[in-house]
Order: sequence, then structure tokens, then C-alpha cells
Amino acid sequence: MNQKPTTSLIIPPELAEYYGRRIRLSVQQFPGMPIFVSQLFNELKQEETDMRVLSEQLRVDPGITVNLLRLANSARFGASREIKSVHEAVVRLGVRRTTEILLAFHVAGHFSHPLKGYDLSASELMKHSLWAALAAEKVCTEIPDAPSPEYAFTAALLHDIGKVILSDFVMEEQPAIVQLVQHEKYSFDEAEKRVLGWTHAETGSAILNHWNFPDLLIQVARYHHDPGQAPEEYRMLAGIVHVADFLAYCQGPGAGVDGFSYHFREAVLERLPLNKSVVERIAGETLEQVEAFNAALGL
Repeated sequence: MNQKPTTSLIIPPELAEYYGRRIRLSVQQFPGMPIFVSQLFNELKQEETDMRVLSEQLRVDPGITVNLLRLANSARFGASREIKSVHEAVVRLGVRRTTEILLAFHVAGHFSHPLKGYDLSASELMKHSLWAALAAEKVCTEIPDAPSPEYAFTAALLHDIGKVILSDFVMEEQPAIVQLVQHEKYSFDEAEKRVLGWTHAETGSAILNHWNFPDLLIQVARYHHDPGQAPEEYRMLAGIVHVADFLAYCQGPGAGVDGFSYHFREAVLERLPLNKSVVERIAGETLEQVEAFNAALGL
């Protein structure tokens, strides 16, 4: 297992404070998640959600309507007849999947631009995050007493959202970060910490806190590269996202400049008993679902 090097700063304290102020300001100015998206996410905690009420909330948005109908009519969901209304789509997809699509639809807007600091073209981060999200909910079904799949999906979908802000800062200090990665064998997030004083994981955690999301999601974003450091009650979900993130780098798009220096934490497997055949099956099933989601979201 990789030994984590020291994360002491290699930049002057005043420069670290300068970057810190700018990053915190960027977080505060980051566009908020629409209120009704957060409300729908919270409704997943309830045992029953009125599908007709949910349909009425969604059908006023043409973009959402198009995506829901596209996915509901995809071969992945075995459409025997054409779905023509939002209500029919919600019934076919189910409340959980509908809410996940809604969240993905809004997240895609944040992930739609190139991130030069990470060498990611437009939509690559979205494709990677969607791959991880679908893999994470599948990992949950293989583990006794795992968190609910909808939390795993959401946590994995949002785990790298900090890259949207940190990319420009990484560009400013890219030579120093790459030097640590290539010549001193740091993982990319560890190099970010040493050079900028912040990682994309910490930045993402700050964004989710700014959005008033549950602490579970905030902590998983912060510790998805090192689940063993997460508070005990969040450690399992952080480990699930860590595995899903690694699978997405291995099997899916969006590796970018940091994917090749990913330090997989082998200790995670002690908490998440997954053998090779299960992981391979999860990868295959995820690929099939990702294709349907990509088509629905126009990725």
C-alpha cells in the first residue's frame, strides 16, 4: 500500500493564505443547487413519495422532461411501448432513479466546461462522475449493512465537484504539482495540498457545505481519496466511493492528468469484501447503464 508523504506546504505561508482566500471566495460565489432539487433529494428519505406530485413538479422544466423521456424510452429499461408523459416516465423509472437523473441533469451544467488544470475536455468530468455514481450504487448491493444506494449515487456523482473551482488554481501552479507527482510519486491530491494548501476534495466538501447538503455527503467528498481518515460513521460510504472512483478511472473516461497517479487505498478492501469476479461484474453492468445515461443527458 502506498505510504502517504508529508503534506507540509512548499509555498510561502502568505501565498498559501492568498490562495485560501481566493478559493473560499470562489466557493461562496459558486451557484447554488436549485431548492426544489434539494427538496426532492430529501424526499427520498420518506418511505413513499407521491409520483403524480413529483411528475407535476418536473414537467414544467422542458430540459428535464426531454431527459426523462429519453431515458425511459431507452433499451436499457426494456421499453415495450413509447412513453409520452413525465408521469409515465416517473412510473417506469421509479422515484429514486428519477431523482438521480434530476440531480445529474443539474450537475452536468457545472461539469460542462473544459478543466484545463486537470486536462479534462468538456463533459469528461461528468462522464467520469456518472460512471462512479452508477458503480457506487452497485457496490452497495454487494455489501451487508451498506448505506442506501441513493446516497452512494449522489456522493459519487458529487465527489469531484471541487475540481470545477480548483482547476484554475492548479493551472497556476501546475509545474510544481506535476513535479511532485512525476518525480516524488505523490498522488495528485497530495500534491495539490502541498502546493496550494487545498485539495479538490476539500474544495468539493466546502461546496457541498455551501449548498447545505447532509454532512454525510460533505464528509465523503472530503475523504474519498483517503477513506480511513473519515469519521467512523462515514467511513464505509467514503470507501465505497473510493472503490467506485478507482473503477471509473480504470474502466471509464475522465482520467485526465490526475487519474494516472491515483493511490488506491488497499485497506478499504478489508471493510468492503469484494472479490475480483464481483468487481468485474459491477464494471460490466455499470458500463451498460452509463451508456443509457449518457444518451439521456446528451453527453
